[in-house]
Amino acid sequence: MSGLKKKMKLAAQRTALGGLSGLLLVVGTAFLTAAAYLYLREVADALFALTVIGGAYFGLGLIFLAIASAKGEEEDDEDAPQPRDVGPADVVEAFFDGVSRGKRAAAR
Repeated sequence: MSGLKKKMKLAAQRTALGGLSGLLLVVGTAFLTAAAYLYLREVADALFALTVIGGAYFGLGLIFLAIASAKGEEEDDEDAPQPRDVGPADVVEAFFDGVSRGKRAAAR
């Protein structure tokens, strides 16, 4: 099997397993939510149960949002080239450089 086919097969397997795991997580979350609701409904009333479960999901959502929006150390790459201001003279220079390189390549 060629390298490309092997990579494609591995990518397809990872995608399938990722999708299946996501589906299982959703189903598991639904069952755990139902179990939590039934337990809290026995201990207190329905409004309390829904408030606790809603608050838990809201809190988890805020935590995940904070994690996703936090800047990691890997994003602060000081070695990366910094953008510079480009003026009209730079554009004209790049254009003529490209034209001369094209002429040299055609002459070969």
